[in-house]
Amino acid sequence: MAKCSKEPVVTIGIDLAKNSVHVYGVDAQGRQVLSKKVTRGS
Repeated sequence: MAKCSKEPVVTIGIDLAKNSVHVYGVDAQGRQVLSKKVTRGS
């Protein structure tokens, strides 16, 4: 579930949940260039 690009990231967002963390980034035009979801192992 990861998507990466070589475009420069100008804004980063972090969504914290009980069992996962979702990090995403957008470029200067507002297009999503980074998306990574990490879940907690038990």
